[in-house]
Amino acid sequence: MKLKTVVTGICLMLAGCAVDQAPPPALTAEVQPAAPKTSMQALRDWAPAAGLQTEELFAEAGGSKSARLKRLEEAAQQNRTDADTLALAVTNLSGGQHDLRSRVEHLEKLTSGLEAQQQAEQAAAAEAAKYAALVSAFNIQERPASTQIVLDLTGKSNAAAELSKDGKMLNIKLPATGWTAPRDWAPEFSPLIASYKALSAGDGQAVNVALNFPAKILKQELLPPSDGSGWRFLVNLQSAKVHFLKMK
Repeated sequence: MKLKTVVTGICLMLAGCAVDQAPPPALTAEVQPAAPKTSMQALRDWAPAAGLQTEELFAEAGGSKSARLKRLEEAAQQNRTDADTLALAVTNLSGGQHDLRSRVEHLEKLTSGLEAQQQAEQAAAAEAAKYAALVSAFNIQERPASTQIVLDLTGKSNAAAELSKDGKMLNIKLPATGWTAPRDWAPEFSPLIASYKALSAGDGQAVNVALNFPAKILKQELLPPSDGSGWRFLVNLQSAKVHFLKMK
């Protein structure tokens, strides 16, 4: 009985020592939240400006009230000067961008014009390859005794002209001939010719010339190249309402 009591007492003493020697709980330090960054600080961290130097304006304390006020005014004036300088630089940059945009638009117009010209030249070349000759111009020459129609040709054409029964419509047929001149025209200077219109007809062209008054064909002929001119088809018309001289 005494032995059990002694053993029990020893165990209690050992347990007490173990409790006394247990390490104290670790202390956890309270973490303070970081101050939020301003927009400019975030910008400088994201893309540091090369050569940027900042200066604290009022790092040094002391001085009289008037001196500190003067320093504040000078700093404010410097900020205003910097802002005006920056505004001028931004304005010049904006003007440069506008000028560059205008130049690009002008270049695009020139390029578009060149492309249109090239397309027109290609279309003319394709048109010329299809025919033995092309009508490049429709001209009118007023004379005291007649009105002369002149078709400029790039080659020989079996052209022929005839009047309608009432004498007020001239029809010109141009077989195997193309047309690069304007396809319609209403001249204001001719007292006899009101207008003309060129139409595709079969493998060639047909030109309808409307007249203001009845007329007759005095002469029609195909002239070969001479004196620097190419082939020409001429039609001389005369009307009693317009011409007062008779052809000899």
